[in-house]
Amino acid sequence: MTSHLRNTVVVAAVSALGVTFSPHAAAQVDIQPITGDVAASLAGPRSENNARVKVVLILSGEPVAVVQKNLGRALTHGERLSIIAQRHSEHSGPESEVHRRGGRVLAHFQSALNGMKIEIARSQVAHLRSIPGVVAVKAVGQYERVNATSVPLIGAPLAWQLPGQFQGQGVKIAVIDTGIDYTHADFGGPGTVAAYQAAFATDTAPADPALF
Repeated sequence: MTSHLRNTVVVAAVSALGVTFSPHAAAQVDIQPITGDVAASLAGPRSENNARVKVVLILSGEPVAVVQKNLGRALTHGERLSIIAQRHSEHSGPESEVHRRGGRVLAHFQSALNGMKIEIARSQVAHLRSIPGVVAVKAVGQYERVNATSVPLIGAPLAWQLPGQFQGQGVKIAVIDTGIDYTHADFGGPGTVAAYQAAFATDTAPADPALF
């Protein structure tokens, strides 16, 4: 009975693989491996190593801010543009390597730092440091504005405790600021030299609302 049951199980399992044979020879069936390289698609989520991440490649070559600090004076508009153009031209080599590794360049930086923000598979991040010209790879963080530090720094809590309602009731204020570089990629702009130059050339005109 046990032998018969074992043979029945073998017959059922092999039949499921599409193998035909005589039921009287079940015990002698020689199950061969399935040949043929059949591609299989992943049924579950992608591997974590294949997930796309965003990082910043810090490149060699001094950005505008460092050059200006070292000179100890403000740079002229022409000097700034010259440095930006030089740094941008140096990005072509690392950018080509990023594309070769399946990555995508999201933005170029030349002013505060010299580098590129890219999106690439997590498995490739460790290899980015070997690209000629790359001196560091930094994670791209997400930040939110908070007042936890600035409010105590300016002494606001002490002012709130003083008599006379110093919490701002009935007070109108005006904020006068030179503004931000709304063409910068971090502020939603194109992040290109051309966009910055176009905005700078018309800096007395209202800002282009399409860029922020």
